[in-house]
Amino acid sequence: MVLASRRAEVKEAFVKSWKSYKNVGFGYDEVMPVSGVGRDVPGFGGWGATLIDSLSTLWIMDLKDDFYEAAAAAVTIDYSKTRDTSCNYFETTIRHLGGLLGAYDLSKETALLEKAVELGDMLYMAYDTPNRMPGFWLDFRDAKTGKQLAGNHDPSAAVASSSLEFTRLTQLTGDNKYYDAINRVTQVLDDWQNRTSLPGMWPTFFDLRRILLDYDNSYTLGALADSLYEYLPKTFALLGGLEPVHPTKQTFCFRETSGSTARDRA
Repeated sequence: MVLASRRAEVKEAFVKSWKSYKNVGFGYDEVMPVSGVGRDVPGFGGWGATLIDSLSTLWIMDLKDDFYEAAAAAVTIDYSKTRDTSCNYFETTIRHLGGLLGAYDLSKETALLEKAVELGDMLYMAYDTPNRMPGFWLDFRDAKTGKQLAGNHDPSAAVASSSLEFTRLTQLTGDNKYYDAINRVTQVLDDWQNRTSLPGMWPTFFDLRRILLDYDNSYTLGALADSLYEYLPKTFALLGGLEPVHPTKQTFCFRETSGSTARDRA
Protein backbone atom coordinates (compact mmCIF):
# COMPACT_ATOMS: atom_id res chain seq x y z
CA MET A 1 0.00 0.00 0.00
CA VAL A 2 2.79 2.42 0.88
CA LEU A 3 4.61 1.70 -2.37
CA ALA A 4 1.43 2.11 -4.42
CA SER A 5 0.64 5.38 -2.66
CA ARG A 6 4.11 6.76 -3.32
CA ARG A 7 3.96 5.65 -6.93
CA ALA A 8 0.62 7.43 -7.37
CA GLU A 9 2.01 10.64 -5.87
CA VAL A 10 5.02 10.59 -8.17
CA LYS A 11 2.81 10.05 -11.18
CA GLU A 12 0.46 12.83 -10.10
CA ALA A 13 3.38 15.25 -9.82
CA PHE A 14 4.67 14.26 -13.24
CA VAL A 15 1.26 14.56 -14.88
CA LYS A 16 0.86 18.06 -13.44
CA SER A 17 4.23 19.10 -14.83
CA TRP A 18 3.63 17.45 -18.17
CA LYS A 19 0.25 19.16 -18.59
CA SER A 20 1.90 22.53 -17.97
CA TYR A 21 4.56 21.78 -20.57
CA LYS A 22 1.98 20.45 -23.01
CA ASN A 23 -0.28 23.48 -22.61
CA VAL A 24 2.25 26.33 -22.71
CA GLY A 25 5.65 24.96 -23.73
CA PHE A 26 5.12 22.02 -26.07
CA GLY A 27 8.06 21.88 -28.46
CA TYR A 28 10.22 24.24 -26.43
CA ASP A 29 13.20 23.12 -24.37
CA GLU A 30 11.59 24.06 -21.07
CA VAL A 31 8.88 26.02 -19.28
CA MET A 32 9.91 29.03 -17.18
CA PRO A 33 8.81 28.43 -13.56
CA VAL A 34 7.62 31.98 -12.78
CA SER A 35 6.33 33.40 -16.07
CA GLY A 36 5.03 30.02 -17.19
CA VAL A 37 6.07 30.45 -20.82
CA GLY A 38 8.04 28.15 -23.07
CA ARG A 39 11.73 28.88 -23.63
CA ASP A 40 14.56 27.46 -25.69
CA VAL A 41 17.86 27.04 -23.88
CA PRO A 42 20.91 28.59 -25.60
CA GLY A 43 23.14 25.83 -26.94
CA PHE A 44 20.33 23.28 -26.93
CA GLY A 45 19.36 24.00 -30.53
CA GLY A 46 15.71 24.74 -29.83
CA TRP A 47 14.85 21.11 -30.51
CA GLY A 48 12.51 20.49 -27.59
CA ALA A 49 14.72 18.94 -24.91
CA THR A 50 11.86 18.34 -22.46
CA LEU A 51 9.74 16.79 -25.20
CA ILE A 52 12.40 14.18 -25.98
CA ASP A 53 13.56 13.74 -22.40
CA SER A 54 10.01 12.88 -21.26
CA LEU A 55 9.25 10.13 -23.77
CA SER A 56 10.45 7.18 -21.71
CA THR A 57 8.76 8.53 -18.57
CA LEU A 58 5.46 8.86 -20.42
CA TRP A 59 5.73 5.25 -21.53
CA ILE A 60 6.75 3.87 -18.13
CA MET A 61 3.89 5.72 -16.43
CA ASP A 62 1.47 4.22 -18.95
CA LEU A 63 0.53 7.59 -20.38
CA LYS A 64 0.40 6.10 -23.85
CA ASP A 65 -1.79 8.73 -25.53
CA ASP A 66 0.58 11.47 -24.41
CA PHE A 67 3.55 9.31 -25.41
CA TYR A 68 2.37 8.85 -28.97
CA GLU A 69 1.47 12.52 -29.29
CA ALA A 70 4.94 13.49 -28.09
CA ALA A 71 6.65 10.83 -30.20
CA ALA A 72 4.83 12.03 -33.31
CA ALA A 73 6.17 15.52 -32.65
CA ALA A 74 9.65 14.22 -31.85
CA VAL A 75 10.14 12.46 -35.18
CA THR A 76 9.36 15.69 -37.06
CA ILE A 77 12.22 17.62 -35.43
CA ASP A 78 14.67 18.91 -38.00
CA TYR A 79 18.09 18.84 -36.38
CA SER A 80 19.55 20.78 -39.29
CA LYS A 81 17.50 23.85 -38.38
CA THR A 82 18.52 25.98 -35.42
CA ARG A 83 19.27 29.59 -34.62
CA ASP A 84 22.37 28.51 -32.70
CA THR A 85 25.77 28.30 -34.35
CA SER A 86 26.72 25.30 -32.23
CA CYS A 87 25.14 22.84 -29.85
CA ASN A 88 26.19 21.44 -26.51
CA TYR A 89 27.46 18.03 -27.58
CA PHE A 90 27.01 16.46 -24.13
CA GLU A 91 23.49 17.73 -23.45
CA THR A 92 22.30 16.89 -26.97
CA THR A 93 23.67 13.37 -26.63
CA ILE A 94 22.26 12.52 -23.22
CA ARG A 95 18.87 14.22 -23.64
CA HIS A 96 18.06 13.87 -27.31
CA LEU A 97 19.95 10.79 -28.48
CA GLY A 98 19.47 9.03 -25.17
CA GLY A 99 15.82 10.04 -25.05
CA LEU A 100 15.12 8.73 -28.54
CA LEU A 101 16.94 5.45 -27.94
CA GLY A 102 15.25 4.88 -24.59
CA ALA A 103 11.84 5.55 -26.09
CA TYR A 104 12.57 3.18 -28.95
CA ASP A 105 13.75 0.40 -26.63
CA LEU A 106 10.50 0.67 -24.68
CA SER A 107 8.03 1.13 -27.53
CA LYS A 108 9.81 -0.48 -30.52
CA GLU A 109 8.51 2.36 -32.68
CA THR A 110 10.93 2.28 -35.62
CA ALA A 111 10.44 5.96 -36.43
CA LEU A 112 12.16 6.80 -33.14
CA LEU A 113 15.18 4.67 -34.05
CA GLU A 114 15.35 6.28 -37.48
CA LYS A 115 15.39 9.70 -35.84
CA ALA A 116 18.06 8.51 -33.40
CA VAL A 117 20.25 7.39 -36.31
CA GLU A 118 19.76 10.77 -37.98
CA LEU A 119 20.83 12.58 -34.84
CA GLY A 120 23.60 10.07 -34.10
CA ASP A 121 25.16 10.77 -37.48
CA MET A 122 25.17 14.49 -36.69
CA LEU A 123 26.71 13.98 -33.25
CA TYR A 124 29.25 11.56 -34.71
CA MET A 125 30.79 14.59 -36.42
CA ALA A 126 31.95 15.79 -32.99
CA TYR A 127 34.73 13.21 -33.33
CA ASP A 128 35.96 14.64 -36.62
CA THR A 129 38.99 16.28 -35.01
CA PRO A 130 42.70 15.67 -35.63
CA ASN A 131 42.95 13.20 -32.71
CA ARG A 132 39.33 11.96 -32.83
CA MET A 133 38.55 13.42 -29.41
CA PRO A 134 35.28 15.41 -29.01
CA GLY A 135 34.93 18.95 -27.74
CA PHE A 136 32.36 20.55 -25.48
CA TRP A 137 30.66 22.31 -28.40
CA LEU A 138 29.73 20.89 -31.79
CA ASP A 139 30.32 23.96 -33.95
CA PHE A 140 28.30 23.55 -37.14
CA ARG A 141 30.52 25.70 -39.37
CA ASP A 142 33.72 24.07 -38.12
CA ALA A 143 32.15 20.64 -38.60
CA LYS A 144 31.26 21.47 -42.20
CA THR A 145 34.74 22.78 -42.98
CA GLY A 146 36.74 20.16 -41.10
CA LYS A 147 38.20 22.66 -38.63
CA GLN A 148 37.01 21.21 -35.33
CA LEU A 149 39.42 20.76 -32.44
CA ALA A 150 39.02 19.00 -29.13
CA GLY A 151 38.84 21.28 -26.11
CA ASN A 152 41.77 22.07 -23.82
CA HIS A 153 39.72 22.73 -20.66
CA ASP A 154 36.47 20.79 -20.86
CA PRO A 155 34.51 19.23 -17.97
CA SER A 156 35.36 15.55 -17.87
CA ALA A 157 31.68 14.57 -17.75
CA ALA A 158 30.94 16.55 -20.90
CA VAL A 159 33.46 14.78 -23.11
CA ALA A 160 33.45 11.30 -21.56
CA SER A 161 29.77 10.52 -21.01
CA SER A 162 28.48 9.26 -24.34
CA SER A 163 29.32 5.58 -24.11
CA LEU A 164 25.78 4.40 -23.40
CA GLU A 165 24.16 6.22 -26.30
CA PHE A 166 26.84 5.48 -28.88
CA THR A 167 27.21 1.85 -27.81
CA ARG A 168 23.47 1.28 -27.92
CA LEU A 169 23.25 2.91 -31.34
CA THR A 170 25.84 0.45 -32.64
CA GLN A 171 23.99 -2.46 -31.04
CA LEU A 172 20.71 -1.46 -32.66
CA THR A 173 22.05 -0.59 -36.11
CA GLY A 174 24.99 -2.96 -36.46
CA ASP A 175 27.12 0.03 -37.53
CA ASN A 176 30.34 -0.08 -35.53
CA LYS A 177 31.35 3.52 -36.22
CA TYR A 178 29.46 4.85 -33.20
CA TYR A 179 31.10 2.42 -30.77
CA ASP A 180 34.47 2.97 -32.39
CA ALA A 181 34.16 6.71 -31.80
CA ILE A 182 33.37 6.50 -28.11
CA ASN A 183 35.75 3.60 -27.49
CA ARG A 184 38.66 5.88 -28.43
CA VAL A 185 37.73 8.04 -25.44
CA THR A 186 37.41 4.94 -23.25
CA GLN A 187 40.94 3.90 -24.19
CA VAL A 188 42.24 7.33 -23.17
CA LEU A 189 40.49 7.00 -19.80
CA ASP A 190 42.01 3.57 -19.32
CA ASP A 191 45.47 4.83 -20.23
CA TRP A 192 45.31 7.71 -17.76
CA GLN A 193 43.37 6.23 -14.84
CA ASN A 194 46.42 5.39 -12.74
CA ARG A 195 48.61 8.22 -14.02
CA THR A 196 46.71 11.14 -12.49
CA SER A 197 47.63 12.85 -9.21
CA LEU A 198 44.88 10.80 -7.57
CA PRO A 199 45.36 7.36 -9.14
CA GLY A 200 42.09 5.60 -9.83
CA MET A 201 40.21 8.81 -10.56
CA TRP A 202 40.29 11.45 -13.25
CA PRO A 203 40.47 15.24 -12.71
CA THR A 204 37.50 17.52 -13.13
CA PHE A 205 38.78 19.04 -16.39
CA PHE A 206 40.44 17.41 -19.39
CA ASP A 207 42.75 18.72 -22.07
CA LEU A 208 41.79 16.38 -24.88
CA ARG A 209 43.39 18.57 -27.53
CA ARG A 210 46.79 17.43 -26.26
CA ILE A 211 45.30 14.37 -24.50
CA LEU A 212 46.65 15.47 -21.14
CA LEU A 213 44.56 14.33 -18.20
CA ASP A 214 46.96 15.37 -15.47
CA TYR A 215 47.19 19.15 -15.79
CA ASP A 216 44.17 19.72 -13.49
CA ASN A 217 44.49 18.70 -9.84
CA SER A 218 40.84 19.14 -8.83
CA TYR A 219 38.63 16.10 -8.30
CA THR A 220 34.94 15.61 -7.67
CA LEU A 221 32.16 13.06 -7.96
CA GLY A 222 29.67 15.89 -8.29
CA ALA A 223 28.84 18.36 -11.04
CA LEU A 224 31.24 18.54 -14.00
CA ALA A 225 32.44 14.95 -13.49
CA ASP A 226 29.50 12.96 -12.12
CA SER A 227 28.24 11.22 -15.25
CA LEU A 228 31.76 10.15 -16.23
CA TYR A 229 31.67 7.75 -13.27
CA GLU A 230 27.95 7.05 -13.58
CA TYR A 231 28.32 5.74 -17.12
CA LEU A 232 31.09 3.21 -16.39
CA PRO A 233 29.06 0.52 -14.56
CA LYS A 234 26.11 1.13 -16.87
CA THR A 235 28.23 0.62 -19.98
CA PHE A 236 29.75 -2.46 -18.34
CA ALA A 237 26.22 -3.84 -17.94
CA LEU A 238 25.14 -2.80 -21.44
CA LEU A 239 28.10 -4.69 -22.91
CA GLY A 240 27.38 -7.74 -20.78
CA GLY A 241 30.82 -7.50 -19.18
CA LEU A 242 32.46 -8.45 -22.48
CA GLU A 243 34.64 -5.34 -22.83
CA PRO A 244 37.79 -6.04 -20.75
CA VAL A 245 38.51 -2.35 -20.15
CA HIS A 246 35.38 -1.56 -18.16
CA PRO A 247 35.81 -4.00 -15.24
CA THR A 248 39.08 -2.22 -14.39
CA LYS A 249 37.10 0.97 -13.90
CA GLN A 250 34.69 -0.32 -11.30
CA THR A 251 36.98 0.60 -8.37
CA PHE A 252 37.54 4.21 -7.42
CA CYS A 253 39.15 6.03 -4.52
CA PHE A 254 36.11 6.25 -2.26
CA ARG A 255 37.36 6.93 1.25
CA GLU A 256 35.75 5.04 4.13
CA THR A 257 35.76 5.94 7.80
CA SER A 258 38.70 3.59 8.34
CA GLY A 259 40.78 5.64 5.91
CA SER A 260 41.13 2.83 3.41
CA THR A 261 40.17 3.25 -0.21
CA ALA A 262 38.61 1.09 -2.88
CA ARG A 263 41.98 1.17 -4.63
CA ASP A 264 43.68 -0.11 -1.45
CA ARG A 265 41.29 -3.05 -1.36
CA ALA A 266 41.41 -3.80 -5.09
